[in-house]
Amino acid sequence: LDQVPYLTHETLFSLREPVPSLIVIGGGPIGVEMAQAMHRLGSQVDLVNSQPQILPREDTELAATVFRHLAREGMRLHLGAKAVRVDGEAGDLRLTITVDGQEQVLRASHLLVATGRQPSIEGLDLEAAGVALENGHVQTDGRLRTTAPHIYACGDVTSPYQFTHVAEHQAAIVLQNALFHLPAKARSRNIPWCTFCDPELARVGLSEKEAQEQQLKHQVYTLPHHDIDRAQTDGETQGMTKIITDEHGKLLGAAIVGAHAGELIHEFVLALDLGLSASELSRPMHIYPTLSQGNRRVAELRRNAALTPLRKRWLQRLFGLHG
Repeated sequence: LDQVPYLTHETLFSLREPVPSLIVIGGGPIGVEMAQAMHRLGSQVDLVNSQPQILPREDTELAATVFRHLAREGMRLHLGAKAVRVDGEAGDLRLTITVDGQEQVLRASHLLVATGRQPSIEGLDLEAAGVALENGHVQTDGRLRTTAPHIYACGDVTSPYQFTHVAEHQAAIVLQNALFHLPAKARSRNIPWCTFCDPELARVGLSEKEAQEQQLKHQVYTLPHHDIDRAQTDGETQGMTKIITDEHGKLLGAAIVGAHAGELIHEFVLALDLGLSASELSRPMHIYPTLSQGNRRVAELRRNAALTPLRKRWLQRLFGLHG
């Protein structure tokens, strides 16, 4: 990369000329968002990701929904692809990749590298100040104090969750602790996020894969958005809402892929914060017809599943007695 010009998600916005074609290296949130935006602005886009799915942090089924939509739009997606080398000059760049052992050469006028960000801490001499690092990030405790207790850190430099809303939350915690001496701890659980592609993909709490990795007894309930009347009316039926519960129905996590997912996820954030069960989440009345009805209806799936054959027979007898 030192031998060729390339863009980042920051320098991309400084361009003043059209981008006929673009290679994007990285299939995470920034790569997907930028790739789709540039494609819709008229660029021919090739997206290269080393992992077998885009948005690898997300639920496989939901990420596949985004993948299919991007492919239908005409983007060229290369998954499980290893970038080998980049050649060429400005306006004529060549990226050599290998997929399943086969070498391919992609050509484009521009190259965007979106493989993640690292904290910009070089030259700060943090070690001299007594500030320790952990996996390249500034090490902090729950109150965001570094290993030098009078020094605090917040935002991308310390958090594995590189989101503006997380940095904003952490900044407020630092102010409470450092200036007002009001002991407060930063949130480390139930952190929501959203990838703002089309369709949006939002998530909070555990994914199905994480529940499996932690060997938790859990159930998964999924509501396709074509079952939501408002989605039908708006023509936004591609997508789904998925929740994960423990064996007793307590909510462990939720994910949404579809229109306005970033707005709809907040009901699940509150439910997780309050420790609600899916049955409790299904009780509040939701306005008809709205997309948020999907949140209630997916929670109802858990409630309905709790009706065992024995309970159903008991209810049938009860209603039978009353005619």
